[in-house]
Amino acid sequence: MSPVFYLSGETPPTEGIFGWRLGMEAERRGKPKAELVLEVLQRLARKMALDGMFVGPDSNNPDVPAGYTYLGQLIAHDVIFNNTADLAGQREEHERPFASPALDLDCLYRGGPERSPIIYAWAKDADERCLLRMGKTSGRAYRGPDTGSKHPSASADPVAMDLPGLSLCPEATSSSEVPEKDPQGRCPADRLIGDPRNDNNLILSQICVLFHRFHNKVCAEVAGQSDIRPGKEVFEIARMVVIDTYRHIVRNDYLSHILEPRTWMVQQKAQARGEHFYAKRLAIDPTTPLPSEFWLGAMRIGHAMAQPVYEINGVQPQPVSLATVMSFRRANVHNPQNVAGQPVTNDWLVDLDRFFAADDHEPVIASRRIRPAIARALYSGKSLQPADLEGVRSLYERLGGVPFRDLARGYLRGLPNSQYLAAMFGVPHLSRSELIGDDRSGLRGMYGASIKNPLQEADFDAIGALADDTPLEWYLLREAEVQNGGRRLGALGSAIIADILFSLLDRAAEQPPRQLGFWKRQIFGETHPATMRGIIRYVDAEHTERRAGRPGSQTMA
Repeated sequence: MSPVFYLSGETPPTEGIFGWRLGMEAERRGKPKAELVLEVLQRLARKMALDGMFVGPDSNNPDVPAGYTYLGQLIAHDVIFNNTADLAGQREEHERPFASPALDLDCLYRGGPERSPIIYAWAKDADERCLLRMGKTSGRAYRGPDTGSKHPSASADPVAMDLPGLSLCPEATSSSEVPEKDPQGRCPADRLIGDPRNDNNLILSQICVLFHRFHNKVCAEVAGQSDIRPGKEVFEIARMVVIDTYRHIVRNDYLSHILEPRTWMVQQKAQARGEHFYAKRLAIDPTTPLPSEFWLGAMRIGHAMAQPVYEINGVQPQPVSLATVMSFRRANVHNPQNVAGQPVTNDWLVDLDRFFAADDHEPVIASRRIRPAIARALYSGKSLQPADLEGVRSLYERLGGVPFRDLARGYLRGLPNSQYLAAMFGVPHLSRSELIGDDRSGLRGMYGASIKNPLQEADFDAIGALADDTPLEWYLLREAEVQNGGRRLGALGSAIIADILFSLLDRAAEQPPRQLGFWKRQIFGETHPATMRGIIRYVDAEHTERRAGRPGSQTMA
């Protein structure tokens, strides 16, 4: 198993690593520790799924539109390039080329056109590749009543709003002639994008499309306002501008939505003083990996924010289930042959205006409140059997779905418990009574009064053991519920995410690229987009007027 990288740089004491309290119970009962811990975590995962089944008006988060659930996933894919498919970590040391734990959108750019030419396209009159590839939709499939919408989802013609794929069956003339797999056992289409994870669900893929369109429009603006022929230099200028805009979004848009406001302000001051744990470690060794508390714990909050259904546009006749959103590319529901890799039809395009608010008064789709309740589509309710403990890989593939996988991986990788981390950050820890809760919430309660609590069905005090030694992911969700009504993260969750992302932002600000300010003014004037809504507005607008002074070459250092 690959090593764990702790935020503090030091291995916590025995009682600072989750599982010590259940280990005592296992020793008392003469039972293998891993068997008992994983049994309890499976019960906890089932409880989270049962609580997630109860959806009402108080389930929605009025402070965080639904788009930030998936923007957080894109950010995670940007900074976390480990292959975490294997619960035991056997493949997590496999390094993807050109990846870095930095806020540099390498999940989009993949090292640039020289290193990954297949994901780039030629611009008109270009000397070299500089555009991110775009795929065309297959046109409109749903022939319902005319909604009057101007969004491409209501168009009848193919539009460049999809992620591209390379067909492995060129002889096929229609989707009905494309086999499920070709003779070599490959998918009928290879995705021509920087990170295939960004095409794993419908909403995330459309956010990725937005960034592709953003980059390509910036390229067009640079070429149109200068004497530079489209090519390497135009690409470098566009990438520089897009990454800078993205970093503004991480700081001012994403973090301001999910962190509690006081922590957001305090952590920005801590960044200015260089007080973050990760920043101090990066100053000593810039190659320091991302701490496990971040990518195995805090960044998993998005699973609780996912809604069970989404109204993705004004064309679909009914809301789309989360299960469909997540399986869209593996088994496309919009083509009758169910062939993976087929282009998106227009009626499945996501109207991002619904997912990112333009102002405080515009109705948008809300995320779910941040609390220990998971949409049923993320859970697989198979029971844990002793034989399953013969290999953790079978646990990953067969049991519990997302909540169990995350909890179990944290335990198997030696993740610190919440008690230790709260003391390390100097933030108030939830009391034992707040963790246990009442008949409605907490470890003891259930949102549905008639539903049995799986933790109470254990033959020992599993609730008390978890209250003494609380797994980080569950704690952060409960903390948000207790401290902020699930509308924002609590003190510890905010501190962990802010520590890492502000540290990465600080590193990015140390050496700003040459001519960044010049090109931002040239491209955006005085309205540089600093939010997701700003990017949407810029991408959907017509090209800006060509300015009188056409600058010459501005070679990047």
